Amino acid sequence: MKLLSLELKNYRNLQKQVLNPHEKVNIIYGDNAQGKTNLVEAIYLLTGQKSFRGAKENELLKFGCENAEILARFFSGGREQEIKIILGKNKNIYINEIKATPNELTGVFNSVIFSPTELSLIKDGPSERRAFLDNAISKIMPRYSAILQNFNKILYQRNTLLSEMKYNKYADKSLLTETLFAWEQSLVKPIYLLINARIRYIDRITPHIKDIYREISKDKEKINIEYIPSIKNLPTDMDRHKCEEIILKSLQDSRQEDIKNGYTTSGPHRDDFNITLNNISARSYGSQGQQRSCALALKIAECRVIEEVTNEKPILLLDDVFSELDKNRKHFFLKQFLDTQIFITSCDKTGIQGIKSGKSFRMVNGEIYSNQK
Repeated sequence: MKLLSLELKNYRNLQKQVLNPHEKVNIIYGDNAQGKTNLVEAIYLLTGQKSFRGAKENELLKFGCENAEILARFFSGGREQEIKIILGKNKNIYINEIKATPNELTGVFNSVIFSPTELSLIKDGPSERRAFLDNAISKIMPRYSAILQNFNKILYQRNTLLSEMKYNKYADKSLLTETLFAWEQSLVKPIYLLINARIRYIDRITPHIKDIYREISKDKEKINIEYIPSIKNLPTDMDRHKCEEIILKSLQDSRQEDIKNGYTTSGPHRDDFNITLNNISARSYGSQGQQRSCALALKIAECRVIEEVTNEKPILLLDDVFSELDKNRKHFFLKQFLDTQIFITSCDKTGIQGIKSGKSFRMVNGEIYSNQK
């Protein structure tokens, strides 16, 4: 997969810009707050995912503008294709000039983001690791996004009822309990599908993670990853009938505790995964270098799985991560992606070593200035 051109209009501080990138390495450099991250963020939005910075869509518009546009031409599936995203009061997406939904966009254009936040995957809280799984799985299993969206809607309804039962002493508890049971039954299927997809994904990336980390550590440490569901006693074979029975019983058994808390205390939204080095928690006891190496292994494994499934290398977006890596990790990282299109943001392009060919772009006040390397 290669990005051929990118046109932006009124996107954050990028009023009207055109980028014609190199097929391999593209360095976007400049002082802070010039628009470097805005550029790679716009590319990442083409995947159908939300902003990796956690921004709301109205925050993506240039101040004072009602709409912003992202137009990308790219090569994938043996042909040139096009995605157009119009942001504003309504979000409109067009794939090859045909109107599409956000879920239909997922899987069409694949890129993987490496940012300081991503390098903190191991030491941060479980919400970051759940987001990693959800985003990674969606890229190779587009319907996963729809399942997750459905789960969140039903979960919201159950949590609303739990809050009502906790705080409204005049509420008809018997009626609310019946309604609660109905929502619990509706939750069973999406909970099973999400947990099963996450466990299967971890099974798939584990061999890659072990292989990658073995090379990073020069075979001095052994890494392992394990999914930790908050719903206990699920069978190891994830038999659907048995799992759905256990899930429903778990929701019912925790009902009083959930009412006391006013929210659902178990389910995919409370799950986590644990990474160990020589059977010791990397999050609790790993050094900063070890934690970053684990995060790198995770993200590189994500790229490998995308390539396995789609037969195409995803585009890499490296947002100010080289300053976070030492010389050996930089060299190792670049060696993994010799034939991949990469976009690197940096304050100073001279600090990026080991790059043979490509283009560099200087960002100044939202303006892009191109220079051949």
